[in-house]
Amino acid sequence: GINAEYMGLQQQAKMQKNPKKAPVITQAEKIREKAKAEKDMKMAKKEQEIDNMAPEAIMGELKSKGIPTFGTPAERKERLKKACGIKADSPQPSQAPSQPTAPNPNISADPQKGGRKSNVVERIEEMKQKREERRKKIEENRKMKLEKQEENEAAGKMGDVDFEQMIEKEKLRPEEMIAHISPEGLKINVCVRKRPIFKKELASGEVECVSVANPRIVVHECNCKVDGITKYVENHEFKFDNAFSEFESSEDLYQYSLKHLVPLLYNKGIVTCF
Repeated sequence: GINAEYMGLQQQAKMQKNPKKAPVITQAEKIREKAKAEKDMKMAKKEQEIDNMAPEAIMGELKSKGIPTFGTPAERKERLKKACGIKADSPQPSQAPSQPTAPNPNISADPQKGGRKSNVVERIEEMKQKREERRKKIEENRKMKLEKQEENEAAGKMGDVDFEQMIEKEKLRPEEMIAHISPEGLKINVCVRKRPIFKKELASGEVECVSVANPRIVVHECNCKVDGITKYVENHEFKFDNAFSEFESSEDLYQYSLKHLVPLLYNKGIVTCF
């Protein structure tokens, strides 16, 4: 009994001399913990910043990052948080396994964006973009019409600006003209020359509706559809041996119509010209 008591006292004294050592924290662990705390603080600050952003600002951020913008404002906000590396506060509720369903033709996977996007949403976005383009085009046309109308009034022209712009797009261009042909060897030579429109005609509301590019002449007929509102231009094209615009001289007309007939007249020939 004395020996057992002596052994117990000896073991107790040995434990007092060698107490249990506390775990030692290294410098690297301290740096990692500090970096983690800073990152958590930064993420919390970013999350608060996103929560306070307006829907338009969130939409702009998503577009700048190349992230899909479909869905509700809350879904867009969560998508932006995920892109910034912010994890959701609460996990999604687990759902009971459901029976397999047939694939929805209105939903297609987008491998480039890593998500699923409804075809209906895509069509809506496409319609919205086309509507914006139409509005922009209408506004541009309205400004052009007002500028053209002011320009015409200053020049004394009182014609319909819409018809004038339509004819400008449809009329023949000088570069479409080909060289005049010589009338020699032709039994019948038909030539047409367009006269310039008079100022009094422009002042009364007439529109210059004839264009020339040898050997073609086009009459641009201004009409309205059955609704009485929609305007359109109908083109009537005619082709002759030689056609002359109002900018060509009388000498050109003489060169390709009458000049070769003069010697025949002096030699008692028979000529008909009208």
